[in-house]
Amino acid sequence: MNSIYLWFSNNINLIHFLYGLTFFVIGVTILTSQKKNSRFKIAGILWYFAVYAFIHASADFIKMWSDVKFRSNTLFMAGKTLELISYIFVFEFGRRIINILKPEIKILNSLVLPFIFTIIFIASMMSENFMGTFDILIGYSVRLPGGLMAGLGLWYYYMSEKDILPPGIKKYFFLGSAALLSWSFFCGIIRTRGDFFPANILNIESFFIFFNVPVYLFRSACAIIISWSFGGIMSIFTWERQIMIEGLLEKERESKEQLKSALEGQESMVKERTADLEKTCKTLKEEMDLRLKAEQAEKDAYIFQQAIIDNLADSIVVIDRECSVKLMNRSSRKLYNETEIVEFSCTKMFCSKNELDKIRETMTYEYEMVNLEGKKIYAEMIISPLIMDDGSFQGIIETIRDISERRRLEKEIIIIIETERQRIGQDLHDDLAQNLMAIDVLCKMLNQKLVTRGDMDAEAMELGKIIKFVDYSINTTRSIAKGLCPIEMDNGGFIAAVKKMAMNLNGLNGINITLNIKDDIDISDTMTAINLYQIINEAMNNIIKHSNADNVLIEMRRNGKNIIMSIDDDGAGIPVNLDGSAGLGLRIMNYRASMIGSKLEIASNNGRGTSIRCLLPDETTVRKHDERRIS
Repeated sequence: MNSIYLWFSNNINLIHFLYGLTFFVIGVTILTSQKKNSRFKIAGILWYFAVYAFIHASADFIKMWSDVKFRSNTLFMAGKTLELISYIFVFEFGRRIINILKPEIKILNSLVLPFIFTIIFIASMMSENFMGTFDILIGYSVRLPGGLMAGLGLWYYYMSEKDILPPGIKKYFFLGSAALLSWSFFCGIIRTRGDFFPANILNIESFFIFFNVPVYLFRSACAIIISWSFGGIMSIFTWERQIMIEGLLEKERESKEQLKSALEGQESMVKERTADLEKTCKTLKEEMDLRLKAEQAEKDAYIFQQAIIDNLADSIVVIDRECSVKLMNRSSRKLYNETEIVEFSCTKMFCSKNELDKIRETMTYEYEMVNLEGKKIYAEMIISPLIMDDGSFQGIIETIRDISERRRLEKEIIIIIETERQRIGQDLHDDLAQNLMAIDVLCKMLNQKLVTRGDMDAEAMELGKIIKFVDYSINTTRSIAKGLCPIEMDNGGFIAAVKKMAMNLNGLNGINITLNIKDDIDISDTMTAINLYQIINEAMNNIIKHSNADNVLIEMRRNGKNIIMSIDDDGAGIPVNLDGSAGLGLRIMNYRASMIGSKLEIASNNGRGTSIRCLLPDETTVRKHDERRIS
């Protein structure tokens, strides 16, 4: 026994080499087989066993190198790591071949392997020898079931598909299955010695002592049989390709015969068709002449139509229902820098196909853009649906008009109106109100004299009535003046006016108004302050009249370089169909926002209140209007 043990100990590297070489041959055999487009179900999972074979062969070669050259912990760990990784692929091969044949076995899903590794890792961590315990448990829980599933699955696969497999293939499946089952025992059960059952009794050392032969020899024998068996099993793909080639050759032969008979029939038909073709060509020539004339007339009409729209100042673009530009006039070609009339995607004009399909009525938009000269202008876009006589929707017509001058004039008108309002309000306050107050003082003095004398009670009573009317006129004049000139820039300005508005409106219709304006907010431009004040005033009027709200929050804060003004209420929200007054108020608010370079955003949910946002660029709060200031 000592001589046998000594021989095997001195030649263990040859056994590792033989073992690794056989697995390498298995991998090469599987990967070089032509399995593409195969009808055999096993073709799609054979690569798992090939990867296992290559990795395991590499591990055995590393063991051999370590035994021959030098022993190294690094080489040992590298070989052991590759060996553990290879177990994953043999397990997956066995699991997947079983799933092909028995998909109803739910326990063999893709989570079973991670679950097994988790249990093994926890058990190994609890052991004093982590690596030894991990290797033994991997053999028991991964390699043994992997080999069993692969062996049983291989034989069961043959039994399930033997009707479509080539003759003489049974021995390869049988021997391969038997070798895999044996190999699962020698590789899965016979592991290194451990301190727990059965590794403490049945292990590599006890096997050698009992049989006087290392278990590696049996593993190598199983590997050789598996390699030979897989080589034979791979022949099913060669047989399948031969059958396919024979079928293709047979189809080719039939096709050639059919082609030959068809050519013979075509020769007789050619002569008959030649005369018909001559007549048809003559008819086609006449029709072609008529079509050319019609196309020329259509072209002339198109050129005439293009000449008409080219002389229009507005930009006109016609977009069909497929979202392509079909017609552009000269102004639009200049606007979009097109040198000729071509078809291009209308996404260049910010219009998607989904948006285009929803257009069924004329819509008007105003936006800011930069022309080809780099100048910022205001444009008005009118989008009209193109409806034919039969009612079918064929696209849209976009008309773009430069309204910069109109916006400038509107802005001047607003400035003039606001200036005149301020002047009238100031005149009412400084002139008419002062005169009425002087009349009131004189009347009160005269009334006092009459009352003191006591001889003109009737006249004193009449004079008292006059004093009441004068007091009412003074209050009315002051109210009108305050309405015309709500913001006094030299007396607290915009912030003071908003606070006074909130104080006056607080409690109306049971509404509680909360004002939250940060200390760093300062609206120094008069026109910006007036328009922003009127937006808040209009919003509060709508809330008081229509919202049935209990609470309103007016807030102004900075967001970077911008200022955000927001008004939130907890009322009924904005109804879908607004009456004339409410709808007009919203349009006025939007218009005032555009006049100060801002955009108004209104969000409303039925029964959940309304939120109004106005984003004010910071430069609008500090720049000064070129127009004359309100005195």
